[in-house]
This record gives sequence, C-alpha cells and structure tokens, in this order.
Amino acid sequence: MRNMWAIGGLLFACVFSSCQDSSSDDSASNFARAWCISGGPIYTAIDQNPKIEAVAIRQGTITYAGSNTGNWCKEHAGANSKNIALNGAAAYPGFTDAHGHLIGIGLREMTLNLEGTSSVKDLKRRLASVAAKTPPGETIYGRGWIETQWPEDRFPNREDLDAVTKNHPVILERADGHAIVVNSRTLFEADITMLNALAHEGELNIRVYNSVDLLPGKNTPKIADLRALGKSEDSRVTTRAIKLYADGALGSRGAALLAPYSDDEKNSGLMLLKESQAEAILDAALRDGVQINTHAIGDRANRLVLDWYEAAFARVPESQRAEKNPRWRIEHSQIIEPSDIPRFSALGVIPSMQPSHAIGDLHFAPDRLGKDRLAGAYAWRALIDSGVIIAGGSDAPVEVGDPRIEFYAATQRKDLSGFNNENWNPEQKVTRQEALKMFTAWPAYAAFQEAQTGTIAVGMKADLTIFGTDLMTASGPDIQTAKTILTMVDGRIVFDGR
Repeated sequence: MRNMWAIGGLLFACVFSSCQDSSSDDSASNFARAWCISGGPIYTAIDQNPKIEAVAIRQGTITYAGSNTGNWCKEHAGANSKNIALNGAAAYPGFTDAHGHLIGIGLREMTLNLEGTSSVKDLKRRLASVAAKTPPGETIYGRGWIETQWPEDRFPNREDLDAVTKNHPVILERADGHAIVVNSRTLFEADITMLNALAHEGELNIRVYNSVDLLPGKNTPKIADLRALGKSEDSRVTTRAIKLYADGALGSRGAALLAPYSDDEKNSGLMLLKESQAEAILDAALRDGVQINTHAIGDRANRLVLDWYEAAFARVPESQRAEKNPRWRIEHSQIIEPSDIPRFSALGVIPSMQPSHAIGDLHFAPDRLGKDRLAGAYAWRALIDSGVIIAGGSDAPVEVGDPRIEFYAATQRKDLSGFNNENWNPEQKVTRQEALKMFTAWPAYAAFQEAQTGTIAVGMKADLTIFGTDLMTASGPDIQTAKTILTMVDGRIVFDGR
C-alpha cells in the first residue's frame, strides 16, 4: 500500500483531529473575512511570549497578537471584522501531526470486509455488491482476503477488479497487510498531482507536507524530479522529502537491535536497508535539497542511520548542498542507545516521534528489551535536553490520530487509564510548553515552514486550534476529553463546533 500511491510517508496536517469535519461556513468570503479573537487564554508556542489575550486576522494572516486593551480589533482587522469570543476556551497554533499516513487514514474510513472470501469469484461478487451502491468516482477499499485455499490457486489481479468496475478506484488489501490489489482506475489516479488538484480546487482543508516512500530497487524516482514538484498553488501541499525504511517494528520483533531481544534470544531484528543502497540517495538528496526522513525504531537501526547521515554530510560539504541545513529526520526514534542521543543534536538530525506509541508499547517493551535498554526508549526528555527539537505526530492510522491523546501521552507518560510504573521512566515526560511546541512550532521547523506556520505572531498564517479545555492547566483525564471548538486554516474556518 505504501508504494502504490507514492505519497503515504508523512503527513504535515494542520489540526489533525478536526479537519475531518465540515465547516459551518465554507464560502469563499470566509477566507477574506477579518477576525478578532479574545475572551480566553491564547497560547503562542513562543517561549519569550507564551500567552496573549487577543489576535486579529486579515486576509489569512495574523495582524495583531497581544493584550486585549485599546482599539486593537478595528485597527488591525478593520471595521468590518467579525468577533470570535472564546468564552473561556483556549486557542493555540494549529495542531500538527508530523507523522501520519494520509492514504491509510482515508482508507480506514472506507473499509469493505473481505474476511472469509472463498475464491476470486467470491471476491468479485462482494466487490460488485458494494460497487452497485457506491457513487461513481468514490474509492472502494477492502481488506481481509487470503488466497491460499482458493480454487483458482492464484492472487486476484487488476483484470479481475476491472471486470467488476472501472468507475471506482478499488483497493483491496490482503489480511496481513503485506499485499494489495488495485484496479486500473486506481493506478491512473495514484499520483501526487491529486493532492495539488484538491488544493487548486479549494477542497483541501489541511496542509500536507508530503514525503514520498522510496524502497531502493523497487521504486526509485529521480531526486531532482521530486524537488521539481514543489508546492501547490496555494502552498497547501509541499512535496520535498523522501522516506526510507531502515528496520521493522518492535511489537513484531522486527526492530533492529544492537543485542538480541530479551524474549527471543536468537533474534536481533531486521535491517531493511543497506548503506550501499542508501549512499547514492543521500548524496543526491543533499545536492538537490531534498529532505530525508528514515524510519528507524531499534537502537541498531537508529545508530546506523545516524552513521549514514554523518557519512553523507562528510561526503557532500555545505558548499555543495542546496540546503546547508538539510533538517533530515529519523522517524520514530523509539529505542536509542543512550550514547547516541547527543549525536542527533551534533548532526542537526530531527527525531520525529509519536507519544502514543510509548503509552501502548510500554506494556510489552520491558519484555522485548529488558529493563536496562528502556533507558533509551521513547526518550523525549533526554533528547530535548541534549539540544534537539522533536516533531510530534501520531503515525495514524497505526494510532488513532487524536492530538489530545498525543498531548496527554507526552505530558503524562501514562496509558489512557492512568497506569504507569517505574519501567516507563516517567522522568522522560515533557512539559506542557514543550508538548505544545512538539505539535505546532517544531513540526513547522521540521518542514521548513517556521516562518509561516507553527506559532501565533504577527505575520504568520492564521492557522488556529481552539479547545474548550485549557490543555496547559487541565488534568490528564480532562486533556483526553477536551472538546474541539474551532479549527482555522489560512484564516478560514474549516471546522466549527460552537
């Protein structure tokens, strides 16, 4: 599924839990409207000025950010501006998911259950039934088929699906998630230009920072061609990054470890990428200004990726780079040998981490790793203290994709029931100001967009999230249940829960 669309790697999405809902005012005038916001705490994600009282917006840009005194609204938003009264709710920069799988999130909502399918013929029958009830052009996604006992003794193929419908993109995933079959309509539409087209048509209510999956030897797009894709006309979609995969996952014991698994002493995990495969890609990316974002979960994978990045930086000096500071990332950065933690800062590498992984994984991680290796597991505090930022995300649809859960996990380091113990290293939790930056200012920096988004300040794009609960002071349980009041992107209300 990752390679079929060639866009599934990373999602930079303003307000990642709320944009799924429609706006109460979706007209073109909504964008041109001037707004004045006050009546509750407004958190800027700027350490020097963390909290303000009022914000004015005009033409999608913040024109005032300060105290709620004087004639600020009329002066900075104009006489025809409209007021948004917080009434005690709290406003923040637009919450951002620095690591999510855009296609997977969408497909999760459109599932055809194919469990128990007995043959290719049966699969086609089930698909035909759904296609008959699905408007032309809408995608049909299914999962659950297993071909091992089918009388045809083969996988389903594109021709099978084309015989049922050519009017719908069709995506049918095997039960284990390791194989997928699509029809010709899907292959035709599976292009990055789809996102740009949505942005051009005004139908994309989020910002997407797109990272293209690259598996050496299977799909190898030209690095320069990737950078040429650039941005959509309204800058909602940016494609300038490649995602590589160094190892597997901890739960399935596929994460590459420096020493064997504590509960599987003959297994140290699996590296999916070799340095010889990565070298040319890394060097070309530096010269062409393409960001590299590499999946690495185990301590061996993280060490090797740091080694490869360091070697590439040495081979391609700053004078030969399109971006002197390439802001390369390691996605997940879950298990790190403590001596490797300072290397992130030294190399300028950004750990892109998902707090919800920790509060789920830490139920089984002690068995996989043993107590000693947990010192470098989900080490948010140690990484920040070493001098790096953390781009916070969710890895949806692997996790729910709810910013409240991510903020809670980062600041509480407890599971959703409130449980933790000493093995969870609670000292690795972060402050609320740091958590806010993990989902606002720091992902903006990780996407080269810190001059436009991620904070509330004059001149920044008017991307805002308003919750009914003040996340900066609320109890852990109250963070989880905070109501989303309003989401604004470019000064346009894209969700209104008032």
